[in-house]
Amino acid sequence: MSVKTGKTKDKHIDLKPRVFTLDSSPILPYFYIKCNVMIRILIVDDHKIVRQGLMAIIKTRANMQVVSECTDGTEVEAIVNSKTMDIILMDINMAEMDGIKTTEMLKAKYPEIKIIALSMESDYYVIQKMLKAGADGYVLKSAGAADIMKAIQKVHLGKSFFSQEVSNQIMVSMMRPTNVNAKKRLQTDKQIISRLTSREIEILKHIANEETNEEIGITLDISSGTVATHRRSLFQKLEARNSIGLAKIAYKVGLV
Repeated sequence: MSVKTGKTKDKHIDLKPRVFTLDSSPILPYFYIKCNVMIRILIVDDHKIVRQGLMAIIKTRANMQVVSECTDGTEVEAIVNSKTMDIILMDINMAEMDGIKTTEMLKAKYPEIKIIALSMESDYYVIQKMLKAGADGYVLKSAGAADIMKAIQKVHLGKSFFSQEVSNQIMVSMMRPTNVNAKKRLQTDKQIISRLTSREIEILKHIANEETNEEIGITLDISSGTVATHRRSLFQKLEARNSIGLAKIAYKVGLV
């Protein structure tokens, strides 16, 4: 088609429809997701304020929907069997069944479900354990909403996503040699371990294998309350904040 404008030359107007592909347009992937695919999400976290915050963020996106929420890994499988979901936002440090053990279970039974770790833990040991369990991404809770949204979109497209601090931890841990402070800490841990009772060492090994108080109690033929008492004693003696801290020490000194 040609349009004449006085003495100027003909100007040609291209009326052919333009066709975009995923490779040719950097805008299309997000547009495609937003308009055509609803990303269904399960939130697993034992803090109500965190779950509410995540739901508020996700509600601002037209292509994302929270299908359910729960407080512990023990509740996850029942929800997975009753609802359809694409991505699980998984806390790590939970009371009965932590995120690492829950992720291992889910990836063995439902490998198609994507899992993004969402945690305060930035220690490389924890990151490594979660990735080994099968997590598709790892975002720190200190990250902004933009990071969480990027993680959901990238992981849904079959890619991985890590917060910048997590990526830095992975790189540093791969490159740094064992330093003097780490050696001193290892020696201190070994000295403390040597002062534990045989029962405490036995329970510490089971904790490092991510077993609950009930599971340890059944194995050792003692009550879960007795196991909980030993666990609290180990927290104090080993100066650990949680079960992940106990597991880290057990691995460092070679108990498991």
